Amino acid sequence: MVRLTEAPNLILAQETIFNLEELMNFKYIKKYNAREDTGFKYPNLEARNLMVDSLRIASVVGILPYNDDRIASPQWMKRPLTDKVLSYIHYKPEIICEKLLAKTSSY
Repeated sequence: MVRLTEAPNLILAQETIFNLEELMNFKYIKKYNAREDTGFKYPNLEARNLMVDSLRIASVVGILPYNDDRIASPQWMKRPLTDKVLSYIHYKPEIICEKLLAKTSSY
């Protein structure tokens, strides 16, 4: 099982949906890179490639529903971006389930 929310969407969007210059100018990326608790910094194309590989072997993908209001991130970073990245990599999960939230995050 793999879960796709706003941060994984942005990882997958590197050099696919957004070029790196465009991506690095997003305030969400700047805020994320400024945090010390993430263990990850953008850009990171190796992480993107590993995520694509993980998706291709996953049979269940947890995603946010359309118009999700539980996470404070903008709508474009949630399900609409999930749809774009999955389409870009030509991947359709066998099973899609609603992503359950352990806690609300905000960027």
